[in-house]
Parts: sequence; C-alpha cells; structure tokens
Amino acid sequence: MKIKIKKRHKAFKVWYIVSVLIIIMVIMSTSYSLWKTELNIEGNIKVTYTEQQLPIQIPSRGEVDNIERFTTNTEMTALATTIYRVTAEEYVGNTITTTIKHEYKQVTNWVYPDVKITFQIPNTTDKTFTNGKIELVSSNDPNGVWTDMGYSTSNATIEPGGSAEMSVTGTLRGNQNVADNTYYNFNITYRIDGVIHYFHYNVKLLPI
Repeated sequence: MKIKIKKRHKAFKVWYIVSVLIIIMVIMSTSYSLWKTELNIEGNIKVTYTEQQLPIQIPSRGEVDNIERFTTNTEMTALATTIYRVTAEEYVGNTITTTIKHEYKQVTNWVYPDVKITFQIPNTTDKTFTNGKIELVSSNDPNGVWTDMGYSTSNATIEPGGSAEMSVTGTLRGNQNVADNTYYNFNITYRIDGVIHYFHYNVKLLPI
C-alpha cells in the first residue's frame, strides 16, 4: 500500500514538472513572438520615392528679350505705364518658371488687368496620356496681388501626336504692392499606363 502511494506521488511530481515546463515553453514562445512583432513595428522603414516625369518637351514660341518664350499674354500697359510684363521664363529639367513684374503706381491703382498664361503640352510618345489636370500645390501672396485665379487643361486625354493647352488666369490688383517672395506653384499630371507622371509650372511675381 505504501509503495503504491509513493508511485502515485512520484508520478504526480513528474506530471507536475512536465506541465510546468510546457507552460514555461508556451510563455517563452509567446513572449518571443510578441517581442519579434514589436521589433518589426518599432524598426525604421526607409521608402525611396522617385517622381515619374511627364515625357514632354515644351516648344519655345521664340525669344525676344526673354518675352513669349513659352507663354502668351505677357504684357499690359495703361497711361503709358507698364502694368505688368513677363521678364523671364526658365525651362530647367521638368519645370517652367515664369517671372512677372507688376507695377504699382498711384496713377494706375485703379487698373486691374486680366492675365492669361497659356502653353501647350505635346504628346510625342506612342502612349496615351489620361486623367490630366493642373493643381495649385503651394503659394505665397500675402498682399493678395493675384486674385480670381483659375487654372485648367483643355484636354484630360492626349492621344499620341496630340496636345493640350494649359492655362493659368487671374486679375492683378493695381492698388497693391508685390510682397517679397510672392509665388504660385502648380503640378501638371497625366497618367501613362496607370502611373502618374508630373510636370511643374511656377509663377513668380516681382515689383517693377
């Protein structure tokens, strides 16, 4: 009878030790899994984004003292005074930057000239451009010189060999000075094979 009791006690001890070991292994496995998951979440992930450029080349309209190189509607005068004029157009990489000088004088502060800048987006590839649009992405005009701004594209889809006209319009307030660092920056985008491609257009305003 005593021998049986001892065997049962010994068997119970073995079962207890095995159970404890199993519990410890489960806890360790779970803890490692949680630690590993947390490690993956806490780790630094570096994503490199490369903007796809719209494969276009804007043709020049000609160059006369840096006027009308790429855009239209480049000058207005009133009472023998130049209210505004395009003084430079830079085409670097995938970006055109148009610089407009705007005059403020007491004698012409009642003049609010309309501005319309247009240029062509040609598709010289064998791919169709789709979902075209122009968007204002950043601006700084604390004196509100440029008002009633609008921007649009004539064609959201450009077939191979076709083109679209981009336009930026608005009114310049004759009774306001141009503040330092006044600008408007636009993105022109089209999809090619479902991928968004970019072209950039910037307008800078300076006092004459």
